Amino acid sequence: MGVLSKEAILKRIENVPKPLIVGFLSKSLQGASYDLHLGDEYLKGGSLYKLDSSTSQYLEIPAHDVVVVATSEKVNIPTDLVGHFGLRLGLVMKGLVLNNEPQIDPGYSGRLFCLLYNLTDKSIILTDNQSFATIEFETVEGTCNEYKGPYRKADHISDAVREILPRSGLKELSDDFKKMESRLTRKVDHFYTLFFTVITIILAVLGFLVTRILIGP
Repeated sequence: MGVLSKEAILKRIENVPKPLIVGFLSKSLQGASYDLHLGDEYLKGGSLYKLDSSTSQYLEIPAHDVVVVATSEKVNIPTDLVGHFGLRLGLVMKGLVLNNEPQIDPGYSGRLFCLLYNLTDKSIILTDNQSFATIEFETVEGTCNEYKGPYRKADHISDAVREILPRSGLKELSDDFKKMESRLTRKVDHFYTLFFTVITIILAVLGFLVTRILIGP
């Protein structure tokens, strides 16, 4: 078993009619891996959105929130290989986490899908067709059966995500804290308004009494 080198990946790319990577870009090929690009659709807040020049070329992942994204490329994994992909280091350092299956099984064909989780308290922006993940391919010892699972030949997020993505628990907690903070601020403002109103009335009453005492009835 071993990870495919740049040269070995290129040989598999030339394997027509089922190249290892469909939508391959030579500039994204590294020494023993390939940089994957963000596809043009994503799932956010239970709704599907498109990334294109006519609407928006940016994907904003709010603080503590999650989205499901797809790769621009498709893969055709032969039965003698498995694939592994993860987030690029630059995005990891920004506080983004990628969650996906531990491996791409032999025989799988289609796009790759993953969940992106923003751990920070600020939004993270991704752009259309941005290089965001890296994939490597590893040879398998012995023979493997071809993948026959439900996501075979998945081309769209709707093919892979069968249920509405739940909201992030951390996102909900953050929103709850913001609501509590807003309510507390309103209560404090109300308290200070009431406090100064009472003080004003007391001072007015004291002023009236002092005046009556000094001037007389």
